[in-house]
Amino acid sequence: MKQNKLSLFLFLFFTIELSAQTNLKTDSINTTFTLSGYSELYFGYDGQFSAIKRPDFLYNFNRNKQFNTNLSYIKARLEAKRFRSNLALASGTYMQSNYTAEKGIFKYVFEGNAGVKLFKDKEIWLDVGIMPSHIGFESAIGKDNWNLTRSILAENSPYFENGIKLSYSSLNGKLTLAGMILQGWQRIRRLEGNSKPSFGAQVLFKPTSSISFNYSNFLGTDTPDTTHRFRHFHNLYGIFSLSDKLGLITGMDIGMEQSAIWYSLASIFRYTFSEKWAISLRGELYRDKNGVIIRVAEPNGFHARSFSLNVDFAPKSRIFCRVEGRWFTNVDLYTFSTSYSF
Repeated sequence: MKQNKLSLFLFLFFTIELSAQTNLKTDSINTTFTLSGYSELYFGYDGQFSAIKRPDFLYNFNRNKQFNTNLSYIKARLEAKRFRSNLALASGTYMQSNYTAEKGIFKYVFEGNAGVKLFKDKEIWLDVGIMPSHIGFESAIGKDNWNLTRSILAENSPYFENGIKLSYSSLNGKLTLAGMILQGWQRIRRLEGNSKPSFGAQVLFKPTSSISFNYSNFLGTDTPDTTHRFRHFHNLYGIFSLSDKLGLITGMDIGMEQSAIWYSLASIFRYTFSEKWAISLRGELYRDKNGVIIRVAEPNGFHARSFSLNVDFAPKSRIFCRVEGRWFTNVDLYTFSTSYSF
């Protein structure tokens, strides 16, 4: 029997940022130190799902019928002409859900990296450490996204990565290229029994101020060496400003591990009424027949659609409120296993 269920969320977050700039006596050095804080508070209600924790393929705002913190962090950033570094420690249900494979202090490291500019007159940087993922159009930071909740596409691809990143940006800002050597698929510590590096690449092209195209990939493993499983993953999206008030994001990804293939599609329309009010409408499809990423106890695997309507209200520059209704349905005529009820 097909299930159609509605999830309603009330979401409030606020940001606080303080910065201080130090000008050293040497003319060639200008250093900025920024200390910032960020917090996302939310209440989620799913009337047809009785458990406190929502389905396992959702990693943000996944606590039901309670007030909670999705993500709170304090971040220190040091920036000079040819050097930059970031350190952010965090807590919240996002950290609990996405950092289950990490141990000790790494369970709280939202970001920890340092980078150097390799050439004085070219935007070529070498960064090392724990960084935001190069994959996808939705980040872990809620205020940077168009919807309250994340798409299934974003929830089931990396939010962060650990490794070495070499990046280039053209002086006109239209082209960005990056290549990475990574510890694995959203991992800070390498998986036990895995000795092989993984790799990533990104191409971001902005032909005009209103159009952006991005391609990102992941090539590597997320299993021990003895399994001999290699993962190919590709993500493509575009961001379009259709007018002063209307925007569109549309994207897709496809992955393959051995002979198993999964894919997803997502599109978001956003209409901005004013500086304080906006709405967003999202539709998406996710298919993982072989359970590579999302495992369910069904012969046809995971095959779901989702639609959501989001209303934003920003009464102040550092306070942002959101309400979202989200509807899931499984496409095939079967009922999800007990851990998946929408």
